[in-house]
Amino acid sequence: MKMELVLHGVPQGHKVWGGAPDKYYESFYGSNDIYNDANSLMVTEIRKCENVYCSYYTLIRYKRVNAENGRSGSYFGLTFKVNGKYCIDVYSLYDLMTQIYSRYIVNVILAKEGESEKYIIEDFSAVDGQIKEATKVFMDNIQSHLRDDFVDIDPKLQKKYSSKIMYYNLDDVNSETFFKDTLNSGRILVSPEYPTKDMVVENVINQLRKGQDSIKGYQTSVEQLTVQNKVIPGQLKKIQDLAKELEEANSIIEKYKNDFNEKNIKIKQLEQSIISLNKELNSYKSSENVKKLVSSLEGPLNELVDILKGYRNSEDMDNSSSLKGGNKQPLNKKFSFKFLGLGIFAILLIGLLGVGISGKMGNKDLKNNALNEKEQIISTLSNEKNSLMENIKKLQFENEELISVVKALYKEARIDLKEYKKGAIKLGEKFTLSLKNAPNLGGIWEVKGFSIDDKSVNNTFVSASEKGSAIVSYCVGGVEVASRDFEIK
Repeated sequence: MKMELVLHGVPQGHKVWGGAPDKYYESFYGSNDIYNDANSLMVTEIRKCENVYCSYYTLIRYKRVNAENGRSGSYFGLTFKVNGKYCIDVYSLYDLMTQIYSRYIVNVILAKEGESEKYIIEDFSAVDGQIKEATKVFMDNIQSHLRDDFVDIDPKLQKKYSSKIMYYNLDDVNSETFFKDTLNSGRILVSPEYPTKDMVVENVINQLRKGQDSIKGYQTSVEQLTVQNKVIPGQLKKIQDLAKELEEANSIIEKYKNDFNEKNIKIKQLEQSIISLNKELNSYKSSENVKKLVSSLEGPLNELVDILKGYRNSEDMDNSSSLKGGNKQPLNKKFSFKFLGLGIFAILLIGLLGVGISGKMGNKDLKNNALNEKEQIISTLSNEKNSLMENIKKLQFENEELISVVKALYKEARIDLKEYKKGAIKLGEKFTLSLKNAPNLGGIWEVKGFSIDDKSVNNTFVSASEKGSAIVSYCVGGVEVASRDFEIK
């Protein structure tokens, strides 16, 4: 059985002492986040090296280890490598390796410095003699105490979860579960600081109990809601119909609002037309005043015409006498022409005003008719508008009742992203989206900042697609019943 004890770490740059070249030791360099949650830790792993399965057992010091020059982020590793076999007494192996560490590493390679540990050498070769002595003591103990505690690794071994990391308390090793995980998983981290399986099981049981209490509480809430909203078992279909009715009612209200706005626009247009018609009617009223003036002048003008006629006859007679007698002088021609012109002007004025006024008064009748028609249309539209407003109010009242029922049913609803932990989400991250503590009434997912596979499925998948504020909400019948905010970076 080929075995090696190898030291590796970062005293001053990454260094390896002992054993054949193996890239495995480099994998610990810069990985302190994985091993930084325990002061004392062993990493066990079965992996291939040059086409042969080997088992590795590494006692590692990562937490607060500094390089020889004081630089933080260093580590120290003591690895026991076995070709083709793995140990079935890991508890004793861990104990042996911690003894070697305490006797040959502390104050030889690493020394305590406050809360940290610090390399006191620049290279492992500086203490080559002490390391060789430590190696001999270790191998002697393996041969004398653990030689029969190694079994063959199946060359055809196929690891199912080669990248998986698992955690075990030291008290839980040497169990069937531990060895099964060692053969099937990636690295197994062993530390007395990790919780035992009994503690984990107890924690799971407590969580289950809390879950059962939550379920009972949820059932009680559902029963209360059932009583409050008169929802009895078997009426889920009716609730679904209510949700559908709510969505349809919202659609009708929207249509009514559009009709209401259109009628408002028509009424405003007609009111503008009435303003124009009223202006024209006012001009007709001034025409009527002119007509009254003409009517008052008709009598005097007719008398004037009669006078002119009389004058004309008298003039003819006088002229005739003058011609016969030769003594009388003719009337003043200029005076007579003035009277004659005045008469003609008066007659023409009456004629023109009469024609103009009669034409305008005819137009006035037409405008009055148009005005009356538009006022009638406004009255009809106003009635329709009032009716629409009544319908909208009625539907909104019914909607409020439906909304209160739906919201009561989803009072405890919670949006869950299964793989989400906390903090900002990275662009491209994928999650399983579901709605917890709620009945399934066929709602719809609405998302902002995410792409979603299927909006109508409760358990669906979302992917972070846009940086910034993101929202996931669940709607039933157009009513938002649950919402959750996230940040995508």
